Amino acid sequence: MVAPDKMFDGQHYDYVFDVDVQDGVPPLKLPYNRGENPYEAADRFLLAHTLPASYREQVVQFIIQNTGGAGQAAAAAAAAAPSSDFVDPYSRTRDNEVKVGEIRSLLAKIKASYPEERATVALKTLNAYCLNLLKQPAEEKFRRIRKSNAAFQQRVASLEGGEGCKVLELVGFRTDDSGEFYVVNEALFDRKAVEATCSELGR
Repeated sequence: MVAPDKMFDGQHYDYVFDVDVQDGVPPLKLPYNRGENPYEAADRFLLAHTLPASYREQVVQFIIQNTGGAGQAAAAAAAAAPSSDFVDPYSRTRDNEVKVGEIRSLLAKIKASYPEERATVALKTLNAYCLNLLKQPAEEKFRRIRKSNAAFQQRVASLEGGEGCKVLELVGFRTDDSGEFYVVNEALFDRKAVEATCSELGR
């Protein structure tokens, strides 16, 4: 449904859709302009409302269906003439799926390879790191982990196969220049991978 005034957060849009994501919850607003890449609009919508990356294709199809195909034309045009900073949405989706698959495999390996209590502690610790990043991504204390920290060493780094550290690296952590900390690398930080990790651990 298109909102009558087509205004959202003080800006004018060609469309402002009401999107129902859950029964009993008020619909969320999805703004969109003609000619905009629907994948970028979908990414913005998911990020704004902290929704799972798995909704991305559904949101894109919703835009295409409710704009009379205008969104589909915009996506095709963007893919046909990429700029230097354009990321092919299909390639980006495939890359993310590969990364999420690796994370799932690592988490499953932790569950299968270590005693239940040890595995549970490791998984809960990884979940805490990821949840903190999702809830307060700009908070510095959640963007760095001291590698010598006793809790980190005991719960995550001590896994002989290195699975815990590999999960952190897949979501965007890297060792800093001092070698003392894992820090979030802005260029590698993958919010969707973080969301997928939390979703998997929350099952």
